[in-house]
Amino acid sequence: MRDPDLTGYIPLTLPFRRKYEYTCSIEFKRFLNWKKGEVREIKIGQWRKRWNKLSSTLSNTTYEIPAAYHQLICQLVAEDMHAEGDNSHESCRRQTYARETLDALGDELKEYKRKKLPPVDFRSKILTPILQRYLHGVYDGYSPSVTIGISKDEEALTIQHVTKFYLGVDPADPIFIRTYHRNLVYLPHARWHLGVVMGAKYGTSQGASENYDNVYSNHYAIMADLNSNDHESRDANNIPLLKSSKVRCIIQEGLENFFQEEFERIVSDILHTHLHLLTNQPHSPM
Repeated sequence: MRDPDLTGYIPLTLPFRRKYEYTCSIEFKRFLNWKKGEVREIKIGQWRKRWNKLSSTLSNTTYEIPAAYHQLICQLVAEDMHAEGDNSHESCRRQTYARETLDALGDELKEYKRKKLPPVDFRSKILTPILQRYLHGVYDGYSPSVTIGISKDEEALTIQHVTKFYLGVDPADPIFIRTYHRNLVYLPHARWHLGVVMGAKYGTSQGASENYDNVYSNHYAIMADLNSNDHESRDANNIPLLKSSKVRCIIQEGLENFFQEEFERIVSDILHTHLHLLTNQPHSPM
């Protein structure tokens, strides 16, 4: 349900002014897709007062970042901009989160650039934990889901769980790209951003807000299905197939091109099953 449009209505979460202005964009073919050692450019600007003037000028600095962080930065910028036309509680909460994260990243990149270290070796203390949650398909908008995702449903969360979760692997390694793609179904913010990148046509700000809500409604349906005890189909390699609820949500959001490989696995499994049944049917007597 959308927030009421009342005179003098104040959102529950008030965003503060940006410290940095980001300029970045991402193409569909580069969305959660990169090569080992690849870096990409973004621009980060700061408003500076002109000497003896009332006006300010935007001073931009170009930074090279590991490509693994590219989508996440573009997503946070997109969420910040989306809230300019959507005053719902969730949208404004995410805008505040995005601005805090991007401002902290700006400070971090500025310090790293000052040390003149190789851009390819940069590992962000701000973004890496988020990327680890992406890699594991852990939705971080709800604290209990993070706890369960890290502890793997065990009774108590321990320091060993946290250490293994956040420090066990390098999430910037392209070997995990397919895992990122697969687990995107559990990440509504990133899935919404994928729709934006793929050119979702909203028409109006109201249409954009409704689409934002739709992604969250689908997320709740996916998570409810995940918590059910329904049988999980697997392909010939014992890899889980997408359940019908996830397939419906992907199609509804217009993301089937991104999940083409997963869809092909489902079709291949259906064909394999039918072929197996036909092959093993008893022959009728002549």
